[in-house]
Amino acid sequence: AMVGLLLPPSVGGVLTNVACLLLGKVPVTLNYSAGSAVLNACVRQILAEKQIQHGLCDAVRFDTVSPNHERALVAQADEGTLKRALSNLINNAAESLPPTGGAVTVRLLEREATVVVAIEDNGRGIPSDILARVGHMGVSHGKDAVPDAGTGLGLYSAKEAVETWGGRLEIESEVGKGTTVRLILPRAEGPAKAVLIDDDPLVRMNWTVAAKRANKTLK
Repeated sequence: AMVGLLLPPSVGGVLTNVACLLLGKVPVTLNYSAGSAVLNACVRQILAEKQIQHGLCDAVRFDTVSPNHERALVAQADEGTLKRALSNLINNAAESLPPTGGAVTVRLLEREATVVVAIEDNGRGIPSDILARVGHMGVSHGKDAVPDAGTGLGLYSAKEAVETWGGRLEIESEVGKGTTVRLILPRAEGPAKAVLIDDDPLVRMNWTVAAKRANKTLK
């Protein structure tokens, strides 16, 4: 019997690019859908996962800096793809740290019509001659001592996705001081809020069920 597995386009595209890279072929162009993503929530979730992932390594410290913790920063992006990109970039930052440890800081910034996620580390840094090529398929740096070192696909995919959403990816680095990767994304409208006031439990239950079907949370 043959069993088939249907993958979302973004995941299927990434796997196809992995196969192309391993076979030495030209990768396909990924088509990332654009929705809206609340950056605050995305960053909190990914950093919580990284705390667990690197929990046994006390030398790695993860921090987040936001100008306004109460205000949601919403970007034009696919939430699932953005989370994968953040996860890969934060892993890259953590892997660049020396054995003695260091810090990875994620900053959320606002710039007129854009919102920015900046991933900063105080790791080894990237030489200028390599920095110009970072972000291209197959280009990686500073992972020689890391088991199962990457191929640069995570950064390449992040750059492709951000540009598809109408944004851009910037990298600054200095050897011996660290690296900053910025995802500059178009701002999107924040999620609409509604207040439900009713003392009838049945009415509240009906609205809760309707919200769940629409993939929304009713509070």
